[in-house]
Amino acid sequence: MDFSSSYQVDRQAAARCNSDRQLDREVFVDTRFTMPDSVLMKVDKMSMAHALEVRVPFVDHELLDAVWPELGFHPDLLRGKRLLSGTLERPLPESILTHPKQGFMLPFAKWMKADLAPVVESGLQQLAESGWITKQTPERVLSEWHRGAAHWSRPWGLSVLGHFLARR
Repeated sequence: MDFSSSYQVDRQAAARCNSDRQLDREVFVDTRFTMPDSVLMKVDKMSMAHALEVRVPFVDHELLDAVWPELGFHPDLLRGKRLLSGTLERPLPESILTHPKQGFMLPFAKWMKADLAPVVESGLQQLAESGWITKQTPERVLSEWHRGAAHWSRPWGLSVLGHFLARR
C-alpha cells in the first residue's frame, strides 16, 4: 500500500502553519483534518444516533488560527481552566476555579425517594412475582440503597427490568 500521497497532503497542510515548531505543525494538521473529518464527525454521528448532546469546547477554527501558535509557547495556559477563566470580565470565586470536573447527573436518587418510590417498588415486586428474584429481594435491595450500601441504580435497574418483563 502506498501512503506517500497521504503524507504529501499532510506535508502541504503543515506548510500552511505559521509556526516552525514541529508540535505546532502537527496540531495544525490534526485540528484541521483529523478532528473535523474523522473524530468529530464520528462523535457527531454516534451522539445523534443515541440522542446525546455532545459539545466540543473551543473547536472554533478562527479561535485556533488566532491563538494556537501562542498556546504552543505557553502550555501552562492549557492546564486546568486558566485559559477559560482568564477570558472573563469578572474574576470567578476560587471554589469554582478549583472545582474538579463532574458529569451531569439527573437526580434519580431524590426522585426515587419521592414520586418514583411507588414505581420502583412495584417494578421490584413484579420482578419477584415473575420469579426472577426472591420474594425477599425487593425489601433487601431497597433497604441497602436507603442505608447507602447500594447505589440508586441497583433498585432502579431491577425495577425497570420488572416493568419490562410485566409488559411482555
